[in-house]
Amino acid sequence: MMPSITEDTIWAIGAKVGSLVARTTQARDDRSKCAIIDKDVNINGDLETDGDVQVEGQISGNVSCAHLTIGSNGTVNGDIKAQEVVIRGKVKGAIRANRVILQEGSRVGGDISYDTMVMEEGAAFNGMCSNGKDETTAAEVEAMQRAVARLQAM
Repeated sequence: MMPSITEDTIWAIGAKVGSLVARTTQARDDRSKCAIIDKDVNINGDLETDGDVQVEGQISGNVSCAHLTIGSNGTVNGDIKAQEVVIRGKVKGAIRANRVILQEGSRVGGDISYDTMVMEEGAAFNGMCSNGKDETTAAEVEAMQRAVARLQAM
């Protein structure tokens, strides 16, 4: 089982090694902060926070946060759960969010469950999408697809 990294862990690591792992910036208003995963940082494990996260590096694990922005060099290999997800980079995994924005240059492989979704020209999406909250994980979807394939092969 992969270790889980919380917001407190990120701030603690950031304090020990400077801005390499995470640095605090002002986001949407003065009350919220954003953890930035810099381009040279690879996180192996789950990331869970109530705050905002900007990914310029790589996360191999599930991400749960309020607002997630994946920059053009950022990659997430795992499921995402957030209020809002803005993607310019790459995602391989299921996305569950109230609002999903796939910007030009984004590459998404996995199912998306959303309330509102925008897909710009130049974005690539391979998966199924549904309007509404779907609690099915990417692993469960893959297992169902394998079962259907086995039945079709009979």
